[in-house]
Amino acid sequence: MRLDDGTSRVGVHSFWHSRFTRIYRREETPQDLWFPGGTIREGAARLQWRARPAGSGAGQSPTEKQNAEIRALIEDLVFEDGEATNEPVHAPDEKGSPECHQRFETCLAAFKKLSELKDRAFPLLVEHFDDRRQSINFMNHRAENSVGDACYWNIYFQLQDCPDNYSEYGFQRTGRDGRDHPKPYWEGTPFGDAAGLKKWLEENRDLTYPQMQVRCLQWLLERSARSAPAMPKATS
Repeated sequence: MRLDDGTSRVGVHSFWHSRFTRIYRREETPQDLWFPGGTIREGAARLQWRARPAGSGAGQSPTEKQNAEIRALIEDLVFEDGEATNEPVHAPDEKGSPECHQRFETCLAAFKKLSELKDRAFPLLVEHFDDRRQSINFMNHRAENSVGDACYWNIYFQLQDCPDNYSEYGFQRTGRDGRDHPKPYWEGTPFGDAAGLKKWLEENRDLTYPQMQVRCLQWLLERSARSAPAMPKATS
């Protein structure tokens, strides 16, 4: 099933004079593929087409006011002056200064607000991928903590958007073959397959925000299926 073919639901409605003039009204409703939630296995069988919410079309450009807000939020990702050391930046304890506490909370709040802006913030986030100023850590098990890293992980978390309970099972899961297999995101990403997140976004720029999430989910399902081969058939 293609996600970028402009799938729509089409309805034809008659006017009072249609039986004489043979003129009818054609109504087209753009649709997106939706993931209904739950576990990966449960949700994969229940993907469904839904009418696209108004204003959510692909390529929607932010307003000048929104761009100003996004730039200000990216500035709020700066934790302190200077280039990122890539040494872990932990949440300040009770001995930390009020200013340090405030800067840390400002970084967290900015990251959350940028996520809420969804794909409207993507162009400016990508623009800052090479921003080496010091931020805080937003990804476990990764030392990199520049503003550019924060911008990258902001988009990454939005697009890979797995069900809430997906990460509860840690590094690996047990496949249908009874063996433990590393979870796909520990060994790669759909962005890595496309030579990086920036390139992936360029290649998928015609997709809506939900369609980009579904495309990443499809990658996850395909990789999960590879690591959980079907059990061999019983022989009599």
